[in-house]
Amino acid sequence: MKISIFVLALILSSQVMASNNSRVLSKSISNRSLRGNATATTTTTTITEDKTKEQCEQIFYDCMDKKTNETVMQYEVYYDDYNDMLSDIYNGMSSPVFKCIYSNDIKDLYSSYYYGQTGLDVDGNTVKIKKNSIAYYNFLKQNASDVASKKISANMVLPEVLNIAGITKTPIDSKAQTTPNVSYKFTTVVPLTLFNLNKEYCMDVEKNKDLDGCAKLKNNLADNWKNLTPNTMSKSCQDYETFLIDKRTQAQQATQTFILSLKTQIINAIDEYNAKIEASKQLF
Repeated sequence: MKISIFVLALILSSQVMASNNSRVLSKSISNRSLRGNATATTTTTTITEDKTKEQCEQIFYDCMDKKTNETVMQYEVYYDDYNDMLSDIYNGMSSPVFKCIYSNDIKDLYSSYYYGQTGLDVDGNTVKIKKNSIAYYNFLKQNASDVASKKISANMVLPEVLNIAGITKTPIDSKAQTTPNVSYKFTTVVPLTLFNLNKEYCMDVEKNKDLDGCAKLKNNLADNWKNLTPNTMSKSCQDYETFLIDKRTQAQQATQTFILSLKTQIINAIDEYNAKIEASKQLF
């Protein structure tokens, strides 16, 4: 009887231990499973730090600089002048943005110095270039070259070409070449529209990604950009006018030198032309 009790106790003890081990193993597996799930569902959240007001303003200004350069490149007549200004006016030491592209004065500045005309726009009217303009000096130069090379008849020589060359002899039946019309390429620019388009782009967080983390910008920031020293819009136009004055002076001087170099050829062309006219008259 004692042996039976001892065996029964041993059996019960083994069952308790097995039950405890099972609970421990089950708990351990459960804990590992929970840790695995926690690891699998963990995500990383990136927090964008807010930028300061000054940083955001500078981002906008930089964007306006970039968009303005892109805009100028779309207009060949102004882009060519701007490129020349970088060396002629700024000596390659700096590259200020051509803010004058947003000025209502830009078209009059261009047409005044290039063609001697103001108030021009795309209206279909025919307008001739005037004296004392860049285009006129280039026209004199071309006329002298064409007469000297006999590309055009000597009687089409311009009186001013003869004056510059110091030639007193004139062709018979003189019919001076007609001055060309103004080119209207420069009138396609619309300053206010260009400015508003670039301003809207640079203020739009969706387009100007650098503004991420900035508060909404004030509209007057664009006008502030125009007046940032030392390169204000007004200063940009003053520099452009200085450039145009110099360019007109250079065109005048270059034309005078060029025409003087063709003096003998022009005289010979006139003499040959006059001789042919006289000969034809004697035949009749």
